[in-house]
Amino acid sequence: PQQGLYDRLAAMRRMLPDVPVHGYIGFPGSAEFNKGTPSHVVMFDQLISELQAETSQGEAVDAYWPAWEKLKAGARLDAE
Repeated sequence: PQQGLYDRLAAMRRMLPDVPVHGYIGFPGSAEFNKGTPSHVVMFDQLISELQAETSQGEAVDAYWPAWEKLKAGARLDAE
């Protein structure tokens, strides 16, 4: 799923050049990787901790609302 993630991140960064965009592939904490953890893979507990740390640093979610609206407006809803 990494290639798809890279494509989606590139599209979002193009639409929202002034917004920090990060992408992850989430797994439960019980997941094991024989060859090491692939890039952009994060365990759900780790992701929750990182997101809580970011929001506690004072970045208001409301500040990103216009970017979210722009992203929704540009999304293809017929691709379901």
